[in-house]
Amino acid sequence: MTASIVLGGSGYIGSNLLAQLSTDGVETVQVSRRRVPGVGNICVDLASADVEEFGDLFSLRPTTAYILGRPTSTDFEEANRYHYNVKRLVSHWARSGHLRSVVFTSTSLVYPDSTDEVGATSLGTVPRATNLYEYSKLDFEAYLQFLATAVHPDIAFAAYRIPIVFGGTYQAEGNTPQHLYWMIQQYLNGRTWKFDTAAELSFGTSWLHLPDFVRELSRPSRKPGFELRNCASGYFKFADLHEILSRLFPAALIEHMPVNKCDMRIKDECGMQMLDIEQVIRDQDLGHAQ
Repeated sequence: MTASIVLGGSGYIGSNLLAQLSTDGVETVQVSRRRVPGVGNICVDLASADVEEFGDLFSLRPTTAYILGRPTSTDFEEANRYHYNVKRLVSHWARSGHLRSVVFTSTSLVYPDSTDEVGATSLGTVPRATNLYEYSKLDFEAYLQFLATAVHPDIAFAAYRIPIVFGGTYQAEGNTPQHLYWMIQQYLNGRTWKFDTAAELSFGTSWLHLPDFVRELSRPSRKPGFELRNCASGYFKFADLHEILSRLFPAALIEHMPVNKCDMRIKDECGMQMLDIEQVIRDQDLGHAQ
């Protein structure tokens, strides 16, 4: 029996969760298209095949299943096949009698932009999907809630809606614009934001300190039912982050980047420690990034 299985273990959140689970001594298998050193691997693209072709996946008997991956394609049919296959796997593992917890990372992008804090259970806060990614997240949340309510009320299902910006763990490769250290790298290379209007100065977002978040994930609830919670480690305005990065990482200006036009404050419901983003940047060893 495998203690934990991580779907999407080669991604940013997944690789850090695998490191935390390894530190905790948890036997783990990760499933993704790419291998991850140091753990058991099943390499498969769940969007491009019939999941029943992969007997290794069905033979697993995890006590905890982490659903962190997502399809990379924007094609509706391919993305739908990915989530259909994942649903088949979760249902199979749940029927095995060993599964106790399912953990799913969703997104706070399903909230409308708001200058007020929003919580996953806030009255009047109606989630909406404006693209395939958001639709898929909401659909999988509904699937887990259905399992908890009507099929497997003895299993703990948890969905975490998380912000668009992550920080606290540096990686040399694979950073995207949602990673704090991608932003640092842009400033080191002379690419900075430029704020031309008062509205642009007001834009900001909640963010997530990844080391704290993976510790939260590594201790899944065993309380049966469905939980939907927001996770956030703080909030910053892009104009304030621009000032911090310009001061800490000065470089000759090469070009300006477009400003992120959003303002998203989500209310933390996971007991995360609220952190100062400048201090997190200062505390991180970035010598090899410069």
